[in-house]
Formats: sequence, C-alpha cells, structure tokens
Amino acid sequence: MATAGLGKVERLLTAVTLFLVGGFIADGGLAALSWRGGVLGLVLFLLIRPAVAWAVQIGGKAAGKERAAIAFFGIRGVGSFFYLAYALGEAEFAAPACELWATVTFAVLLSVLLHGVAATPVTARLDRYAPDGPARKDKASMNRSPRDVPDSGCTAFAGFLVLGQDSRRWFRG
Repeated sequence: MATAGLGKVERLLTAVTLFLVGGFIADGGLAALSWRGGVLGLVLFLLIRPAVAWAVQIGGKAAGKERAAIAFFGIRGVGSFFYLAYALGEAEFAAPACELWATVTFAVLLSVLLHGVAATPVTARLDRYAPDGPARKDKASMNRSPRDVPDSGCTAFAGFLVLGQDSRRWFRG
C-alpha cells in the first residue's frame, strides 16, 4: 500500500519538476544553448542513453523489439537536473553553468516530447505482437483511445503538455 503512495508522490514531483522546467524554457532558459550543447544533447538522447540501456539488459529476460523499446525509452531524464545541480556544487567546469543547464534542459525536453508522443503507439505495437501481452488477452484493448491507457508517470504528463490531454485524469492516479 505504501509503495503505491510513493508512486503517486513520484509522479507528482515529476509533474512539478517538468512544470518548472517549462517555466524555465518559457523564460528563455534555452537561450544559452550553444551548437555544441545541442549536439551533445542529441548525442546523449539518441546514442549514449539508448546504448547504455541496451548494454545493461545483456543477460536479461527482454529480447528483440522489447529490448530495443526499453533501450529507446531508457530511464527518466528528470534526474539529470539533480545530478547537474550536485556536480555544479562540487566541481568547476570549462563551460558556463547556464550553458550546462540549457544542454541538460534541451536533452530532457527532447525526451519529454519524443517519448511522450511515442510511448503509447510503441507499447501498443509491442503488446499486439507479444504472445502473452495484454492485447492478446483482451482484444478490446486494441481499440482503446490514448485517454484510456493507464498512466506511466512522466509519459502521461508529457502527453498532457504535448497533446493537451485532460490533466485531471493524470492527477487522479
């Protein structure tokens, strides 16, 4: 019971963090993004994170398309803000802090947008072809709308931001 409550708290904190990130972006937070930071954000998002997520699954139960999807979606990028804040407090960097914040924000923004749009179709496609997936057990689930799909934390919030979904559904838990 306590674990379910922690999941709701985590989703709420993720939503608050992403709301603040949206404010940061609206206030010109990406103005300090250099071309190097943009390239680094793209490389982190498109190459490094998926490659690491793929590698850590070696010897795991996931295979093929499922493993690729897990590698693509990776872990939530919101934690990157906390790691950057800690790193900036502990060490000096050649790049200005505002450029580092812009780079991390850009990478997280890419993640929220792309993963928010792709999560529902990708998981529905995986379920459709999985021998024991939910779609096999319940053919009616193939005709669900995105609003009927259970929340998945950050993805639901991203859908709210990107697609204008009803936020009340997300906060009901």
